[in-house]
Amino acid sequence: MDRKVRHGHLRPMRKTLTCLGLLMALALPAAAHCDLSPDARPAAAARYVPLATLCVNELPDNARILREMETEFLEMVNAARAAEGLTELGLRAELLLPARFHSLDMAANGFFDHVGPDARSAPDRIALLDRSLLSRSQAENLALAAGDWEPAGMAQRLHQGLMDSSSHRRNILDPRWTDMAIGIVRVGDRVAVTQLFVARGGEIFPPPPPEVMAGDRVSFNILLHDWTPEEAVWRDGRGGERSTRLGLAGTSAPEDAPGEAVLLVRAMRPGEKPGQRWFLNFSGPAITVR
Repeated sequence: MDRKVRHGHLRPMRKTLTCLGLLMALALPAAAHCDLSPDARPAAAARYVPLATLCVNELPDNARILREMETEFLEMVNAARAAEGLTELGLRAELLLPARFHSLDMAANGFFDHVGPDARSAPDRIALLDRSLLSRSQAENLALAAGDWEPAGMAQRLHQGLMDSSSHRRNILDPRWTDMAIGIVRVGDRVAVTQLFVARGGEIFPPPPPEVMAGDRVSFNILLHDWTPEEAVWRDGRGGERSTRLGLAGTSAPEDAPGEAVLLVRAMRPGEKPGQRWFLNFSGPAITVR
């Protein structure tokens, strides 16, 4: 029997990847069909979001989401955490889209990596496809079964493989996580598994649109736990940042358009000593600023 099982992980809070966080809506282009070819992958958030949504909701003919295996995996992860006295992780429905899309991408395009053929990593996909999340940190585990494999017990074998790896086990048993999602997709004889873990700090609602015009008002509310929002920070792909003031219901897109950006919320809370203050950036959705 020819069977290959592989695992991969993303270390929390690092960009270094190791292989083996609206009232004024804009009309967005709808994806005509699910084109998973890397050359056709849009660079702009406004086009990437509808394409990924379409591909997961209307799968190609040879693809299937293994929902029962996803549920089994979630139960095994929480059982492993319970055995260590850790809190159970909730299933975050909004995270299913980035998890399933990456599994579909890997299975359909024949690769196994945290970075897809479009050069996007797990934080990129989360920012694009979970548009209401404000997170403190994130992590990703990957697993793959290919060849002549038996469905019975496959989830258990893949889970055990992750638990036998110190780095993957560390992700599964990290006490910081609050939520997770598992996306499992089969294409032909390849079954790809993507586990996403997040330390959720709050929510941004309604979710900002994937595209706004420079200088325009972006209306939303922010809910943070134990933190006070201070300002919005627009971080582009080169690490450049532009700050805009947070009002009672949102902010304005920067006038000097950064192009593709991730919207961060910089927040503050008092420290233990008099006059002491702590600041933290919560990662939010990706937005194209025109």
